[in-house]
Amino acid sequence: MINKTPVKHLTGQEVNKILQHIKRIDEILSFDVTLNSKDILSIKKLGKKSLDFTENALVYAREYPHFMPSYISIEDFSKNLELMKDLIRISSHVRILTENIKSMSIVAGSEAFRAGRAFYNAIKHASKNSDSSLDVVKKNLEKLFERKGKPGEEEVPL
Repeated sequence: MINKTPVKHLTGQEVNKILQHIKRIDEILSFDVTLNSKDILSIKKLGKKSLDFTENALVYAREYPHFMPSYISIEDFSKNLELMKDLIRISSHVRILTENIKSMSIVAGSEAFRAGRAFYNAIKHASKNSDSSLDVVKKNLEKLFERKGKPGEEEVPL
């Protein structure tokens, strides 16, 4: 069952404020790191199973620093691990926010489409009852409403 709650109107000022906050977050998280799909596939990733290993390795590296290869800084090791944990926390919140925005967008779009269809049906009914001044409106909406995609093609949400 879809929970259709009234969708709040966002003012232009609110939209701009949200976009400014997103831009600021993007600036804060700007690390100049870009991975292509080949890089993503080839790089070793830290997952749930390897997190315990990595955390314990850091504890032991601090306890036995003379075994750490000289080209690796324990401080950088620690910073990278903490950054990864912080980014996972941030990502979790962003994922939830994204899902909420998507849900609100779907509901708002569905309600707007429902209103448009109701208006279209009223125009069709009025034009049948000899209000010929609405024929142009009816024909224009009819073309847009009844436009079909390729067979089996589903409309992609904006």
